[in-house]
Amino acid sequence: MRTSLWLSELTHAWHQFDSRGYTQTLISPLGGKVPSEPRSLTYFNLDATAKSWMRDEKKMKLLENTKTPADINPDEVHAIYLTGGHAVMYDFIDSAALHKLIVDLWTRGKVVSAACHGYRDLLNVQLADRTFLSMLCGGQMRPHPQPQNQISGLLRQNRRQSNHGLQLRVP
Repeated sequence: MRTSLWLSELTHAWHQFDSRGYTQTLISPLGGKVPSEPRSLTYFNLDATAKSWMRDEKKMKLLENTKTPADINPDEVHAIYLTGGHAVMYDFIDSAALHKLIVDLWTRGKVVSAACHGYRDLLNVQLADRTFLSMLCGGQMRPHPQPQNQISGLLRQNRRQSNHGLQLRVP
């Protein structure tokens, strides 16, 4: 199965963080090229931030050469944001290197966050005491809303879905 990034779920966050002066680095489980989900590039889904990203050659090149989780020093990072898109459901969920980075950040009191389908990566992350990270958020994890799943053809009936991202902080 070919997986990919839902572009606007990257571009919205990138725009917000960039406008506040944060330095950002794109990573993926294996590093290298990250393709965009073709349906995220259609008129209906291609919004202003995604269009702006696509017109910016430097930003497009960022998707061609992402770093791996092992390339990141957790002492030099303040947060991690897991985008949505269908790649995270398959490529991130069992990535030992990504899980290690998430745990390293969490145990240092850094922000661990996810949006839309990105929450799924956190389901398999275990801390040193074998506690699942997802259990520490008191049931506040919510999956992606149904409309995008309907658009992409991946809908599974779940009437309890909502449009909330997830941000975890050490208490």
